[in-house]
Amino acid sequence: MTLLFTDTRHGHIIFYNVKIFELEDDSVYNLDNSGKISNPLHDIHIQQFCVSSMGANIKSMTAMPEYLLLATDDHYIRQVQWNGIDDKSKSLCLRHVQFIHDMENHQSVILNGNFSIVDLAFMHSFSTLVFLLQDGRADEHSPVVNLCCSDDGYVILSLSKSGMITMHSVFGYNLWRSSLSLRVSHFVLNTFSYHLWMVIRQRDPPPQTGAGLIVQPFVKSVLVNNPVCGNDKHVVLQGASKLLVGLSNTHNMWKIVQIPPAYMASNYPLNYLAIDCEGVNIAVAGKYGFCTYSLQKRKWKLFGNEIQERQISCVGGLVWIKHLILGSFRNHFYKQFEIRVYSKDQNLENSFCAVISTSAQIHRLNVFNSILVTFNSHCILNFYNIQVNTVAGRCCKIDEIQETPISQCIRYEDAVISLNLSGLTYETVFGNKATDVSVAQSLVMNVAGCVILFQRDTTVEEVEVPGQIPLCTPVTVASSVEMYWLSENDEDSNFAQSLILNCGIMGGLKVWLPLKKTQEFVATKNMLSFPFSIYPLGLNFTNAILHGASFEVVLLDGSQQSITYHLPQFHIDRNEEIVLHRIIIELLKRNLGQHALSLVRNYKDMSFITHAMELMLHQVLEAEATASEPVPDPFLPVVVSFLKEFPFFRRVLAYCARKTEVALWAFLFLSAGDPKVYFEECLTQNDLETAASYLIVLQNLKPLAVSKNCSIALVDCALENKKWSLSRDIIRYLKSICVDSSCEFSSRALNPPSPMYPIAGNPLLTHVPRTRQSSVSDSQLRSLPSPLANKPTKKIVKRSQTVSEDSAGDPPDIYYISSLISRHARKLLSQYEVKSLAEMSAKIEFDLHSFLAKERKRAAQVDDFVQCLESLHENFSWPYPVVAAQKKLPPKSSSTGSLSSRASSLITLQESEPLTVDIKSSFQIPDPSNIEESATLSSQENEGINYVPDADTWSVSSNDEKADRLELLVKQAFLSGSDKSNKQLKYLLKVFSVAECFEWAVLLATVLSDIREASSILNNVSLSSDAHETGHRIICGMKAIDEWSKSFNPGYQPYLLALQPYIQVLQTVLHFTAKLPSPKTVCRTSSIESNISVQSNPPLVNNVSSEEDHSGEIPEIQEERSLCSVS
Repeated sequence: MTLLFTDTRHGHIIFYNVKIFELEDDSVYNLDNSGKISNPLHDIHIQQFCVSSMGANIKSMTAMPEYLLLATDDHYIRQVQWNGIDDKSKSLCLRHVQFIHDMENHQSVILNGNFSIVDLAFMHSFSTLVFLLQDGRADEHSPVVNLCCSDDGYVILSLSKSGMITMHSVFGYNLWRSSLSLRVSHFVLNTFSYHLWMVIRQRDPPPQTGAGLIVQPFVKSVLVNNPVCGNDKHVVLQGASKLLVGLSNTHNMWKIVQIPPAYMASNYPLNYLAIDCEGVNIAVAGKYGFCTYSLQKRKWKLFGNEIQERQISCVGGLVWIKHLILGSFRNHFYKQFEIRVYSKDQNLENSFCAVISTSAQIHRLNVFNSILVTFNSHCILNFYNIQVNTVAGRCCKIDEIQETPISQCIRYEDAVISLNLSGLTYETVFGNKATDVSVAQSLVMNVAGCVILFQRDTTVEEVEVPGQIPLCTPVTVASSVEMYWLSENDEDSNFAQSLILNCGIMGGLKVWLPLKKTQEFVATKNMLSFPFSIYPLGLNFTNAILHGASFEVVLLDGSQQSITYHLPQFHIDRNEEIVLHRIIIELLKRNLGQHALSLVRNYKDMSFITHAMELMLHQVLEAEATASEPVPDPFLPVVVSFLKEFPFFRRVLAYCARKTEVALWAFLFLSAGDPKVYFEECLTQNDLETAASYLIVLQNLKPLAVSKNCSIALVDCALENKKWSLSRDIIRYLKSICVDSSCEFSSRALNPPSPMYPIAGNPLLTHVPRTRQSSVSDSQLRSLPSPLANKPTKKIVKRSQTVSEDSAGDPPDIYYISSLISRHARKLLSQYEVKSLAEMSAKIEFDLHSFLAKERKRAAQVDDFVQCLESLHENFSWPYPVVAAQKKLPPKSSSTGSLSSRASSLITLQESEPLTVDIKSSFQIPDPSNIEESATLSSQENEGINYVPDADTWSVSSNDEKADRLELLVKQAFLSGSDKSNKQLKYLLKVFSVAECFEWAVLLATVLSDIREASSILNNVSLSSDAHETGHRIICGMKAIDEWSKSFNPGYQPYLLALQPYIQVLQTVLHFTAKLPSPKTVCRTSSIESNISVQSNPPLVNNVSSEEDHSGEIPEIQEERSLCSVS
C-alpha cells in the first residue's frame, strides 16, 4: 500500500491512497537513458481516504516506517498513524526536553521563550531526530534556514543564512562545507547522495554573473552502504560511477578506478562495493547484476549473458571470501531473494554459481572465516556455512546452520547499521586457551548508533548442528557510535580482541581494550576515550594508525564572465593519524602503567615508535606548560618516568625539545632532568646524532662554556667514528657560537682556504725538476676542479709553518679544534686509512695537501710497507694482480745495463692523459660494498697494467700455452677495481706526490701497477732534500713487498721485476751522493739537476752511466744492488 500526504494552511493533514497499474497498451514503453526499452509505463490512481486535524499550524513533517512525525507551532512534536489517528499520548513537548547546544563541550540547555520548529528531519539508520528552530540555532556560526538528511542516514546538510552549506556526520563531525564564494538559496540531495543540487542566488551588489544551478558531485565511504569484512581494512570512496581506492599499504596515494561504461550505461548508479582483505579484488553492483575488477591485472569481468545479469539485483551487500564473491540478491525472474556465490576464477554465469533462497530480503551480511551471517527484514539472524569446491561444476556449497530471531531487541531492520562475527568476548582473561579466537565467540551489532554484543553461551555444551553459535542476552558496549573496527583474529596481535569505536565529535575515538588481570580491582576490559583530528575511515591495527580523507578547496582564477570560473574545486587528500600515544596516555591516567609498558614493547621494532612517543611527550608538555593556571597534579613527570623505561628516551626527549618553543624547554627539563647528563650518556652509548640534538638545548639552558666543551667532545667522538657530515655540522655550530661570543673564527684554523690540488708557483714544487715527474701539466693543474669550488680561496701556507704558528692568533677553542682534527688525521694516516682521510678532507673541508706536507717526515712515513699495501687493497676494494702460477720468473741480473735493457723490453709506456678528479665526487661516504663495479676499464685507466713479458720469461712452446697466456692477460685486465676506486687512487697518488710523501706515492703506484708513475716518483726521491733517508726506506719497503709477494701473492712479481732497474738506479744515486763532500753537497746536487736529461727514460740510468762506468769500480753499489734485486 502506498500513501501520499500533504498539509494545509489551517493545520489539517490529507491522506491519499496511491494505486499503480500497468498499462494494457503494449505499444507504450519507457526508454531509459541509453535508448533501450525498459519496463512499460504504469497507470497511477490517487484517491483521498482521510483527513486529520492537528489543532495547530503544522511547521514540518517527515515520514517514519510506522507513523508520520510532525512539528506544530505550539512546541509539540506529534505522532500520527497512517490511518489519520493522532496519538496524543505519544506527543512530546519541547519545553521539557534538554538539548545539547554545544556538542564539543557537552553543554545542554532547556529551550525557553517563544520558539517553534521550522524544519524537521529523521535519520532512519541512527533513529535520530533533527529539527531546526525558528531562530536558526542549529548552527553556531550563522543562522540556519534549511536542513536535509541523506537517505543512508549518515550525514546532515544545513543551509545558513549567509548561503553556505555545511555537512556534518550524524554525531556532529564537520565533514564538508561549501565555498564562501557561492551564495546558495536552495539545495537538495539526490536519492543516492552522490549529487548535491544547489541554486545560486545573485550577489549584492549584482555580480558580473547571474544566478544559476550547480550540481556538486560527492564520494562516500564504502562502509556507509556495505560495512563488511575487507572494506574496513582499506580507505575506499565510491562515487556514482568511479572509485577512489586507498590501500592500507600505500600512503597518500589514490588509485582511481573507473567503472566500465558497458556496465554503467544500464546499471547507473553504483550501489554496493566490496574489496578483499588483501586489496587485490573489487566487486561493484549497480541496478542489476555486478562486475569484478582485479587491481593487479587492471581488468574487469562482466556477465557474458546480459539476460542473466538483468535477472538479479543486489539488495543486501557484497563480500569476498578468499577467491569467492558472495552477495544477497533479488531474483526478478523467480521473484524471490537469494544468496549467490561466484568465483573470480570462473566466468560470471549461472552455471558456475552456488545459490540458496532466503525467506526475506537480507538487509545486512558479513563473514567470519567460512561462516556467513545475515540479518533480514524480519529481524532474523541466519548463519550459513560456506564449503569451497565440494560440488562438481559449482564454486562452493552453502548450508544453513542456524536461525535466531532478535525482534525483541530491534524494532525495525533499518536501524541495523552493521554486524560482525568475532572472537571478542565481554570478559577476556588472557592465557585461557579454552577461548579460541579463530572460532566465532560473539556477534557485534551497531543498532541505531548503539553497539551491542551477543556473546556465545558457553553453558550450552552440545549443539544440534556443527557450527551453531548459541547466543546470550545482548550487552550494550557503547552508544552514539557511527562506525567501529574489530581487530584481527590473532592471539599475538597488539590489539587482539579489541574494539575501536568512532563516536563523532561528542565521544571522540573510543578503544575497548582487553587487559591482563594483574590485580583483583583491575577490569579485564577498559574503555579508553580521546579526541581525533581526522575523520577515521579505516584503521591499521598493526601500526595503530587511523586512515582518513579530507578535502581542500581550490578556486579557479579566470577573467571570463562565466559562473564556471567562480566555482570551487575540491581536492580529496588521504591523511593519517597515529593513535598509539593517545592510548598510552589514557592508560597512564588510569594508573595502568604495566599495560602501557607491555603495549609499547610490542611496538618497539616499529619504525614510528619513536615518533609516537615524541607526540605523546609533546602533547602533555603543551597542555601543562601553556595552562593558564598551575596544574595541581601534573602529568608530565609521569610521562617522563614512563619514557625512561625505554632505550630511546634520550632521543625522544631531544627531538621533542627541538620541535618545541624555546620558552618551554626549562619547564620540560625541570621534570626530565639535566640535559648535560643526557648528552654525556649519548656520547657514552655512541649515539652521536642524538647528542648533537642536545647542543642547542645546552646553549640555551647552560653557560656558553658548557656548550663549547660539549661541542668539542662531540667533534672528537664524531671524528673517531668517522661521521664526517656530523663533524662538519658541529664544527660550523662551534664557529657560530664563537661568533656570538665575539670570537673571530680563524680562516686557518680548519685549513679550508688552500686548494687540494697543486698549482703553478707552489713552493712545494721548488725541489721538483720540470721533468716527467707527473703526467699533469701546469695548465691542466690550474683547471682541476677544486673540492672547495665556488668558495673563496687563499694562499697556501708554507710547509715550514707548524700548527702552533697557523693558529697563533686563534682563540683557544679554535686552536684546540684545529689540533684535534690534525690528531685524528695523523691517526688515520698511521693506521694506513688514507681513504677515510680523504673522505674527512672532503667533508669537513680539511686541507689534506698542507697537512701531508707538514707530516711527510712524521706520520706520513710508512713503517710497514706490506701492511700498508694490504690496507690499500682492502679499503679501496682493489683486487690483487694475478699471474700464471706454473711459470717461473727469469733469473736476476747483476748489471745495470742489462737491467735497463730488460726494463725497456718488459714495459710498454704510454702517455697518460691529464688527470681530472673531483675529490668530493670521488670520496663520498657510502659503504665501499655499494660501489658500482666496472667490468672493463679504458686503456688510459689501465695504463699501468699494460706490461708485455719478454720472450725469455714468457716463451711458449705450443698453441695451448699461447692461449693460456692470452687468457691470463685478458683476465688481469678484467680484475681491475671499480672506476670510482681507480679515480680515488689516482687522485691520492697526485696529492701524495706533490706533498713529497714519496713512500705513500710509491705504494699507491704499486697498487695501480703504474710503472711510469713509480719511476717518476723514484726520480723525484733522488732529487729531494732528504733523498738518502727516504730512498733507503723505500728500498727496504719494496724489498719487504718482494719477499711477501713471493710467498703470498706472486701476481706482483712482474711489476716488481719491471720496477727493479729504477730501484737499482736509485741505489746508485744514493750511494753516489753519499760519497760527495758534505760542504759541496748542495752545489753538486745543483749540477746534477742541471745535467739531467728530460728525454731519457728512465732518466737516472743515462745520467749515472755518463759519469760512472758499470765495470765494478764501485763495489758497494753492486753489494746493495744484490740486496734489493728482485729474483
